[in-house]
Amino acid sequence: MKQTPHSPRRKDVDGLRGLAIAGVVAFHFFPSALPGGFAGVDIFFVISGFVISTLLRKALDDGQFTFANFYNRRIRRLLPALLLVLGSCLLLGWFTLLFNEY
Repeated sequence: MKQTPHSPRRKDVDGLRGLAIAGVVAFHFFPSALPGGFAGVDIFFVISGFVISTLLRKALDDGQFTFANFYNRRIRRLLPALLLVLGSCLLLGWFTLLFNEY
């Protein structure tokens, strides 16, 4: 993740995100070993909300917040991954699914 002057890296928050993701992954592979692992999704979203609100507060305090800039950053960050996943699913589905499933 690219660091900017407005978003100093928080290793503690990154560690909590990692634990939340690990819980979800463990739940998917071994549901009986970690039956509450799905709660990691909620924890991840709460942490993400904290990170985003911290960045928004900093931008508001600096007088640099605009909705256009906020959504531009989200789109530039999320759209490439979305397009990759959608393209991969379309391509993989074309070769692995039956016509009525595709």
